[in-house]
Amino acid sequence: MRLASVLVAGSMLLVACADPPSPRDQGPTSPADDVPLVAEIVCEADGSTTVSTPEVLVQPDGVHVHVLSRLDEPASVGAFRMDVEPGTTEFVSTVAPGKVDAGCYPYSEHDPGGSEQQRIPVEVLDPDGLFVAGEVACSGSASSLIADFFKRPLDAGPVPLEVARETIRGLVPSDEVLHLGYPEQGGRQVAVRRDGTIVATFDFITFDGTEWHVASNDICSSSGLQ
Repeated sequence: MRLASVLVAGSMLLVACADPPSPRDQGPTSPADDVPLVAEIVCEADGSTTVSTPEVLVQPDGVHVHVLSRLDEPASVGAFRMDVEPGTTEFVSTVAPGKVDAGCYPYSEHDPGGSEQQRIPVEVLDPDGLFVAGEVACSGSASSLIADFFKRPLDAGPVPLEVARETIRGLVPSDEVLHLGYPEQGGRQVAVRRDGTIVATFDFITFDGTEWHVASNDICSSSGLQ
């Protein structure tokens, strides 16, 4: 999704583009009753990684991760985008479902030249389709709007979904309005899902914490949304 720049003048830019057919939004993966809810990762003292959970189920707020680091220095934990100190660390990652690198990368071995390090995969499963991706899937053209504003917006937390639904024009009763990412992650970005496909995304801002405005959007032209 193309995000807004919100510090210029009170104007709007509408850009139309031909968009090739896109794959359907991230669908449910195969469920497994015995898949754990927490990824268990050990950063070994020699810099290697041990993963005891090759698969993990997402939860409504993201992917729960438990890391035991036996290193004597901080380390990064792969695509989970988290740094850990020696000892035990627990965190929730908002990484998308799929195969995720869970390897431990000690700070002293970070290579600015980008040499390959061992990657340890964990399969993040989302059998209930909780995660909402941020790309529209259009069979034809799409349009993008970017609105510029004089003032800096507030960091006011997630836009209420009922406000988003009232603001978006052209919705049909069966359209779903959902926060991007995981349902309890929240945020200013929402998607419109129609018949299982993402047909539009919207980025909202507020200047007073009450009234919300569309800062940018990506919309499939055939959807009739505005």
